[in-house]
Amino acid sequence: MKRLPSITLTLALLLSAVSLSGAPNPVVNARQSVVSIVKPTPDGWRRVCSGAIVLLQEGPRVVTAGHCVTNASVAVQDIDGRVWPAGVERHEFNPTIGERDYAVLTTPLQYLVPGIRKALEPPAWGADLFAWSSPLGIAPILMGGMYAGRVLTGRSEPFDGMMLVTMNGDHGSSGSVILDARGRAVGIVARAFTQQSILKGLLLSELP
Repeated sequence: MKRLPSITLTLALLLSAVSLSGAPNPVVNARQSVVSIVKPTPDGWRRVCSGAIVLLQEGPRVVTAGHCVTNASVAVQDIDGRVWPAGVERHEFNPTIGERDYAVLTTPLQYLVPGIRKALEPPAWGADLFAWSSPLGIAPILMGGMYAGRVLTGRSEPFDGMMLVTMNGDHGSSGSVILDARGRAVGIVARAFTQQSILKGLLLSELP
């Protein structure tokens, strides 16, 4: 994602951050299912994306953005900082088809913490949405925003049809699983939406 100046970014993240005391209990409880996608470096593990354990048809799996796992091997880090081995079971990423940007990973951790259930219906326009996210590689924090519907530009853009959330993010936010107020997964953060003179936010990939 495009990096904002440090002061601007700090203010933007503070505006989107949510106090745990003001968040719905199912969203707070989902924290234990949150992971960071990490890659090895000479100095240790580095957070590169966010993710979460979601209950899919095949069972609990780590879900993140597809572009997070295309170039190198990855592992997952749980909310307590422990690193777990992970393998990519399947993924899909095509820059020209924005709504299909997901990866499904397997890890021993998926059997040790509760999985997040998928929402059976799309969020209503204006609904409050949340994400445990790791912008700039920090430990996961709770972010909040509003569902703004699907982007329709009429110009056949790659992001046409993608869900838009009025939420700030930066490098490391990709792959965050967006939750509704009932703690259910509704989508995956795929990219930032920064078109000039248009509402800014995060664009979501469909869940696998």
